[in-house]
Amino acid sequence: MDFLCNLTVCNPSSTLQFREEAESLNLCYCGRMQPHQIDPDVNSALIDSLCWSDWTAWCFLQRGEPAVRHCSRGFLKLWSIELPEKAVANHCPHVSEKQFRSCLTQAGVDADLLDEIRKHEFDAEGKFELITSTGLPIDLRWRTVLDIEAEARGWLLRFQTGSTETEEPGLPTAITGRIQDALIRLKSLTEREKEVLDLLFEGRTNKAIALTIHISEKTVEKHRARIMQKLNVSNPAQLFRIASHASLARFVDISAD
Repeated sequence: MDFLCNLTVCNPSSTLQFREEAESLNLCYCGRMQPHQIDPDVNSALIDSLCWSDWTAWCFLQRGEPAVRHCSRGFLKLWSIELPEKAVANHCPHVSEKQFRSCLTQAGVDADLLDEIRKHEFDAEGKFELITSTGLPIDLRWRTVLDIEAEARGWLLRFQTGSTETEEPGLPTAITGRIQDALIRLKSLTEREKEVLDLLFEGRTNKAIALTIHISEKTVEKHRARIMQKLNVSNPAQLFRIASHASLARFVDISAD
């Protein structure tokens, strides 16, 4: 996920939906975010959660690489893309461009539209009106994503149909298993430790947490150490992955029992 560490969305005059997506993807839309402000380990867990929980159809088309590096469940469903079990188990879904082009063609959409989007390296945003072979109209809106050197790193593509259907029951077994495991682990924490973990998951520093819940930084550090010990994790990336999986429980009927 290292390419997500230094990105900024070109042209801040976007819709609310694009702003929310940019925030979720840790993409800065109103000024460049310096590398030290984002933890790449946290990105991995957050992007993993976003991809598997979001039923809106979007993907990130990376420049210079023949692959859709990140995409939502809604994207996979819209284009009838099936991933092997190994790919599902490996967290964030990636789709080869060859597979995506094949799915576009099968749906009656000209796959050359990806080449057209790549021509707009210096344009902020644009859109295409697509019609599938079944007559389904799809509104495709794309945004150019820049790094801190103002170089294009790829394009964020959002697909919207007139359909009101947004989800189908159940998550992949590999994902539901992780969610339940995370919930079970979190049961071992005290209410104060859960409060500290929630604030850590929001990206707050030890100092900010201390000020928020009126304890010393040293006490925050002790809570953090106990949390990692109880959850049997050895680094922040593992800690944030557990927290992110637990946060998905609100989207599905899963308990820690």
